[in-house]
Amino acid sequence: GECGSCYAFAAAAVLESYYKKKRGVLIDLSPQNIVDCSRDYGNKGCDGGTVHGSFEYAKDHGIAQESKYPYVEIEQRCKWKKDIGIVTVNDYVIIPQGDELALKHAVAKLGPIAAAVHRSQPDFKLYKSGIYSSSNCGEPNHAVLIVGYGTDPV
Repeated sequence: GECGSCYAFAAAAVLESYYKKKRGVLIDLSPQNIVDCSRDYGNKGCDGGTVHGSFEYAKDHGIAQESKYPYVEIEQRCKWKKDIGIVTVNDYVIIPQGDELALKHAVAKLGPIAAAVHRSQPDFKLYKSGIYSSSNCGEPNHAVLIVGYGTDPV
C-alpha cells in the first residue's frame, strides 16, 4: 500500500514472536496502533519511522491486539486506550550496523530480529523467497524481520 508503515509491522512481528516464545500463545499485534500513536517517539505515521521508536512507544503504552485496533493503511487519530495495550517492551538491544556476527548470535539465541535495510529498486520488489542479496547498498530505508541466516536447507 501507500502507507510507509514497515517499521510498525517489523516491531509488531518481533513482539508477537517474543510473546509466543514467553507465553506459548500466538497473538496478532496492531501495526496501526504504532502508526497512529508513536509520533512522540520520532515516528512519522505513514511517512515512516523506526523500530526503535516503536519499541520505546511500546515500553510506555503497550501495543493493542490487531482485532482491537485493525490496520487501515492510513494514519488516523490515536485511538489507544489503557485497557487495549496488551504487550509491552521491558528492554531491547540495538545491534551495531554491519555487525553480522552479533546479528547471527541474536537470531540464534533470541529469535526473530527487526532490521533496517536499504531497499533498492527494482531488485527488492522482485524478491520472492530465500536469501535476499543485493550489491546496491545505501542508507537504510526499509524495516524487515530477520528469522534466520545461512544457506543450509531447513
